[in-house]
Amino acid sequence: MIKAKEWIIRTVSGVVFTAVMLFCILYSEYTGWALFAVIAAGCFYEWFRLMKTSNFNWFFKNIFPFFYICIPAGTACYLCRVKPELLLSLFVLIWVNDIMAFVIGSLFGRHKFSSYSPSKTWEGTVGGVIFSAGAGVLIWYFFGKKDILIWWILFGITVGAASVLGDLFESYIKRRAGVKDSGKMMPGHGGFLDRFDSFLFAALLAVIILIV
Repeated sequence: MIKAKEWIIRTVSGVVFTAVMLFCILYSEYTGWALFAVIAAGCFYEWFRLMKTSNFNWFFKNIFPFFYICIPAGTACYLCRVKPELLLSLFVLIWVNDIMAFVIGSLFGRHKFSSYSPSKTWEGTVGGVIFSAGAGVLIWYFFGKKDILIWWILFGITVGAASVLGDLFESYIKRRAGVKDSGKMMPGHGGFLDRFDSFLFAALLAVIILIV
């Protein structure tokens, strides 16, 4: 019964969170900037709170987060203005990867993927990346036929892989800090870093794509 209640809370908060993000990104560049300013501020707050109970060196605690958080947030703000559809695609691929990795891992997972994230399995991880690539194909089919199909397939695979790395990195930070969640921003989902760990890594890809 408790699990069912937690699942309902997680689902409702996830739907509300998604609706707010979609509205802010699509309504105007200013609401998008405000959204990612809040996200960046929340990530910074949780980062420095985690660092208080960890034994990382001074550079990692105080300088690294400005690259880790500011570059993805700045990229998102830029995309809100020049190419919001790419930003939305990025989030769609991340969400597909996360959801399908969880579903496939829950149904078929047998082999543990990493000690830093015990709930992850190889089956779920690979399945999530495959579905992320499939989502890239669907995005191309409905919205991006002016682009090359293989580009969207590779983009889906890369975003899926980056999402996994982002999640593992944040799990490693939390393990070193001795906490389960980075915060309590979203009921059933944890804090800002818990929710945007995949985005922080995957957004760096958007920077490379824009440059290339």
